Amino acid sequence: MSAFQLCLYAANQVLPHAQPACAAALDMGQHLIRRERLAVPQGARDVFTLLAQAWLVRRIACGLPPAHGGLS
Repeated sequence: MSAFQLCLYAANQVLPHAQPACAAALDMGQHLIRRERLAVPQGARDVFTLLAQAWLVRRIACGLPPAHGGLS
């Protein structure tokens, strides 16, 4: 089996699980947005943007130091 075939085989094993995982992350994000009464997201990207903004604002409001490797 060539390197390309191995890579294609690996991708075919991962892809069927990627879409349900992304859908679950969006569902969880939308739930948190409703629970925390944040703004209404206009699309999937907004879900993560709103959560990131709310998280950052809370860290600043609480006087916590910025996280390493993530939003700071």
